[in-house]
Amino acid sequence: MTPVELDTASRYTPNRYSTERHDFFEQYDTTCRTIFGFSVILGSVSILSSPDLRHKFTKGNVPMDTSRNKKSGTGNRRDHEDNNIACIERMKHTNYRLQCRDRELDLTGQAKIMGILNSTPDSFFDGGSLSTGSRTIDVDRAVEKGLKMIEEGADIIDIGGESTKPGALKVDAEEELRRILPVIRELRRQSDILISVDTYKATVAEQALLAGAQLINDISGFSFDPDIAQVCSHFHAAAILMHTSGDPANMKWSHQTRAAGTDILNRVTHSLLDRIQHAEQQGVCNIIVDPGFGFGKSVFENYTLLRRLHDFHTLKRPLLAGLSRKSFLGKALQKHPDQAVPSPDKRLTATIAANTIALINGANILRVHDIEEAVQTLAVTSSVNGGKPKRPGSPGHSVQSYNFS
Repeated sequence: MTPVELDTASRYTPNRYSTERHDFFEQYDTTCRTIFGFSVILGSVSILSSPDLRHKFTKGNVPMDTSRNKKSGTGNRRDHEDNNIACIERMKHTNYRLQCRDRELDLTGQAKIMGILNSTPDSFFDGGSLSTGSRTIDVDRAVEKGLKMIEEGADIIDIGGESTKPGALKVDAEEELRRILPVIRELRRQSDILISVDTYKATVAEQALLAGAQLINDISGFSFDPDIAQVCSHFHAAAILMHTSGDPANMKWSHQTRAAGTDILNRVTHSLLDRIQHAEQQGVCNIIVDPGFGFGKSVFENYTLLRRLHDFHTLKRPLLAGLSRKSFLGKALQKHPDQAVPSPDKRLTATIAANTIALINGANILRVHDIEEAVQTLAVTSSVNGGKPKRPGSPGHSVQSYNFS
């Protein structure tokens, strides 16, 4: 194995650096714009309100009462108006600006697209696509894919060096760094894109930030490695805190997972609140939250979180939705219980539908494998909401030489 070249000039040691909180931009609320053509939105939301899906994935929903005022139809009209008001409320995006080291991530308007770039041989969808025959990562191919994502409209590139799919084998920090550091350095040299690194290890986070990354995406919400919060604080990096129901190595796919006895919304909300408080105590103030679709949750629990996604804005933090090609989407496409759940490569349309619902319910960032489709999804939902959509196919950032300091 070729040893990875580490930057030791600014070596991190726990508690060595001050954990003073840095300035955080004031959060404020905006009133929702007038919505025209709202039937398009209601058509998307009906995916989760149809009798079939309600029977499959939700419980406790009260069906619309169509019997009252049946002759005049006023009951149906009133219910329809109530649904319109509820949908408009969900489309209100709390406004945020986050400092990501030397850069600002502006989430005050249209949602952002985060592209997934996996330098792994075993990720659930694209694992091995960037590897050579010896399972070594082809850096040129990985960077080329990252630049293509930027051209298609990605606002952030999330680079990962360890698969966290159910049952995935763990890798040590040295191997993870060997997979991601050359990609980070070269992508940073060729572009000014915001770079996020998907890791829960403090040593990996430190070296990734030294190489030019600006965000740390931790699936454990700073719970697997106690030192990672102080690393983010020292480098003034933004952090994505995700909820997970346990260690991915011991998890099953969503369609194989049984729902827990407790309410999933309350459980995830309280866990994320605890993680936010922990991060802030360590000096990390620029925080994005992720409810963790998949990750130890049943099909029913995942659809409940998607339906109630807007409720997470009570945490007063930007909201990331990572729905791309997840197994619970495949479960909805299963035509018969005896048939296999459609594989990830057959879940693109389901992903587009889920991302549409997430945007309607207030997602600030979509984490996706397929950039062009996500940009088009965002363009349509933003247009309905009176926003100024990014033109599909236009670059989100210029591709140029960039010296990171």
